[in-house]
Amino acid sequence: MRKYYLGILVIGTVMVGAWRQQPAESPQGKMMIRPAIKSNLLDGPLEGKSKWDKNGYMLHFRQASDEQPLLRVYNPQGQLVSRLYPLRTLADVQSAGLIDVAMTKNRTLLVVVVATSTQNKMASGVLELDLNGSLKRIIKTDPFVPQKIAIDDDNNIWLLGYDWQQLRKNHNWAQVHKLSPEGKPLVSTLSRSLFPKEFDPLNIASPEIRHSNVYFGVVGEKVYAWLSGVNQLAILGLDGQILQLVDKPFRTLFGRDAKVVEILSLVFLPKDRLVVQAWNLDGKGTLFAHGWFFSANLGQTWSPMSQNLQDPLAARLIGWTSPAEFVFLRLVNQWTGVLEFCPVVF
Repeated sequence: MRKYYLGILVIGTVMVGAWRQQPAESPQGKMMIRPAIKSNLLDGPLEGKSKWDKNGYMLHFRQASDEQPLLRVYNPQGQLVSRLYPLRTLADVQSAGLIDVAMTKNRTLLVVVVATSTQNKMASGVLELDLNGSLKRIIKTDPFVPQKIAIDDDNNIWLLGYDWQQLRKNHNWAQVHKLSPEGKPLVSTLSRSLFPKEFDPLNIASPEIRHSNVYFGVVGEKVYAWLSGVNQLAILGLDGQILQLVDKPFRTLFGRDAKVVEILSLVFLPKDRLVVQAWNLDGKGTLFAHGWFFSANLGQTWSPMSQNLQDPLAARLIGWTSPAEFVFLRLVNQWTGVLEFCPVVF
């Protein structure tokens, strides 16, 4: 993941001149990303994965299982407010991986982990820690292995993942679980049987998507899950009801000239609106075009977003503070990043 993330920086540095000469987005587009009104230099290295939390913090974590996973929490001013090694709180752990993280309204951290004990037994669960790193509780999830976590407005916990006991036995297990703030199971939904057996919904690629993370989030009264391995977007109600399954939502991003699409970031907005940052590549990985696109109808149609950012190919969209202000992480190098808050006009 580190090599892939730094690869984006390298390509962005090489191609920024070409971007400025021939933008991928139409200059006549009605959507505009304006220059940052706030730019905050981050205090610390950026090896790993960055996630903007709706409580107003950037969560940055290293997932490696061969090293002690590290979690950093930054405030909107770019200041490091917490530096944690969550798995040090666990006893008798031989190796472990930090999978995903979210923040509650109470400013505690919910950390998804998969660990192997000194007796070679595997376990998965969610750790709740305060910003000082003190362990408040462990929510066990076995045999369900979460890959993504999100928190709704009532502090309920939503998990997207797989059941390792049923993985190769049948396809009638739920991929999404809802837990109460206390960790009590409330809902199990989005059966694996809804999707083709030959594809893994949690994979990072499908025949038409070269590379994409799985994206999972709760906005208002809806839960969104972009399953890159089957190229589908699932929309759920807070009761777990499946409201809609959208097939191939990114097929028209670059028009008929699109060869292979690579999703760099996906942000869910209120009222079923989406913003995606994507590349268009040929079969050999040559970059044809790059841009941000907006959809008001879950990917049925897309509008290119014009921009005049300082360094667009080095800027990664990571979230939003309001539907009219987006948060970007701009990489200067592997050790330095800048949080940029940019107004967006729709």
